[in-house]
Amino acid sequence: MNRILLFLCITSCVVAGCKPSRPVPGSHRSVGMAAGRSDREHLDAAMDYLQRADEFEESQASSQVAYHLNRWLETQTASAAWEADALVAKMPRDIRNSRDVADLGRLRFAVEDSKALQEAVWLKQISKWVSPRVADSALEDWIKQTLGGKDAVEAEQLLVASRLFDWTIRNIRLDELLPYPADVAAQPTPEPGKVTPTIVPAPQRGVPGPGYQFHPWQVLLYGRGDAWQRARLFILLCRQEGVDAVMLAFPGKTTTPRPRPWLVAVLIGKQLFLFDTRLGLPVFGSQGQGIATLEQVLADHSLLDALNLDEQRRYPLEISDLGEILALQDASAAALSRRMNLLERQLSGQNRVVLTTSPSSIRERLMACRGISDSRIWSVPFEAAWYQRALMQLIEKNPQAAAEFYRQFGVFTMRNTLVRGRYLHFRGLLDSQGETVGAKSLYLDTRLPREQLNVFATSEEVQRSLGFEREQGERESFWKGRLQSAQIMMTQAKQHATYWLGLAQYDTDKLDAAIEWFDRRTLQAGDDSPWISAARYNLGRTHEQLRDVEQACRCYEAGDASPQDYGNRLRARWLRQTRGKPATN
Repeated sequence: MNRILLFLCITSCVVAGCKPSRPVPGSHRSVGMAAGRSDREHLDAAMDYLQRADEFEESQASSQVAYHLNRWLETQTASAAWEADALVAKMPRDIRNSRDVADLGRLRFAVEDSKALQEAVWLKQISKWVSPRVADSALEDWIKQTLGGKDAVEAEQLLVASRLFDWTIRNIRLDELLPYPADVAAQPTPEPGKVTPTIVPAPQRGVPGPGYQFHPWQVLLYGRGDAWQRARLFILLCRQEGVDAVMLAFPGKTTTPRPRPWLVAVLIGKQLFLFDTRLGLPVFGSQGQGIATLEQVLADHSLLDALNLDEQRRYPLEISDLGEILALQDASAAALSRRMNLLERQLSGQNRVVLTTSPSSIRERLMACRGISDSRIWSVPFEAAWYQRALMQLIEKNPQAAAEFYRQFGVFTMRNTLVRGRYLHFRGLLDSQGETVGAKSLYLDTRLPREQLNVFATSEEVQRSLGFEREQGERESFWKGRLQSAQIMMTQAKQHATYWLGLAQYDTDKLDAAIEWFDRRTLQAGDDSPWISAARYNLGRTHEQLRDVEQACRCYEAGDASPQDYGNRLRARWLRQTRGKPATN
């Protein structure tokens, strides 16, 4: 680890309230005793780390998860007949030839697998407390009336999907969707006999692009993502509740064909219900009621016309695109792997979590739906893995890249009050109960008073009170740099905590308190918060919950340059048409 990276790690720990980590069971002395554990105890120990991530130091816990799972795996009998899903063979060549695909049959867990497992556990924890909560009573009444009389199971699946979509849109700030970077020819390799591909994909070069800059667990932790990242998160949340969802796309028009993703479709029975993560809205049914299906859109193109704001601001889809529609399935290397399949089948009770998917089986159901011409595995999960590896290599080699990464995400790299609060937020533990601390309390602990923040760089007393001291022999320039970086991170941590307190208040039905945190503490704070557009949207959602349609519409129509603005204005128009008074000129 280079010096600047180490310095910024230490800084992020200090400024956001690091606390001593809980001793990690199974580490050091206990590892030597682990041989006496049964296979079930090893499995339970691994899952314990994942279920209570807020209590453990991340790197140690990740290593211990892999260690215990490998000890468990040693006792298992794996079928020799295992084969990768048939759709893997139809993926692009650079993915088929990647190490990720080569490792699908590997019967050993790596530390990298701990992240995929933690992601699945977080998704399950979220879906568990979100799926029973009513998000929109009018929409839910429509679902019950439309599907309830035909099939109660299908009605419940759509209800759950709509609630998970609602949570995703409220909790994940919409970032700009970047264009896919131009392809670049690879440099010749100096190694004799080694074949170098003609083109190195942009994610493998660490070049930012659409959908692949974050894994879903990072989208959750950071609370932000582009439309495709939102879509992946929604799809994976649905998976935890046994609901299949896919990304609809159109065939690519580039020289190297690359599908053009459109929106998420939730597969209920033989119908695909449409949810647009760019708009933050479902595609509306007739007269703005309910959720349209793909079959209905194909039969009535006016349902898409209703998504145009005006002649200049139009929904980005041509009717001719609907002639050939692909169903892209989210399947990461972990979700396709033999080891995860073996593990998933042994999980039960509170440890029950969905780790894998079967693209070929889902394809059979999809092909029975009108309008679907083919189904394949989406490349984005693999591209995300490539990008993160390339980014970590760049950070290790380039101090400027390291500084930029930690400027944006440094506060999330250590176990501190903000990150611990985030983990509890995923578990739905928002309010403190007795001696059990909730996410709200940890968020509050993260928020330093403005008076302290303003004088931090010059006040030795404030620095000491926060545990920030100059090291013996430390150069003046390095010390000042640490102070400046710490001040930036403390400000960022406070901004994140302030906004997330609004979300936590909303999800505990403290709507007046939610307005306080979204409006006065974020929108009116004047501290250049990165959550302005998200707070404005959620302030509108809070007024909706209070049945103040006009005030909600004012929030949505306030206007900003964010990617969410189009969807906000569309939501305001839909609200006025279906639940409020017509707009006055």
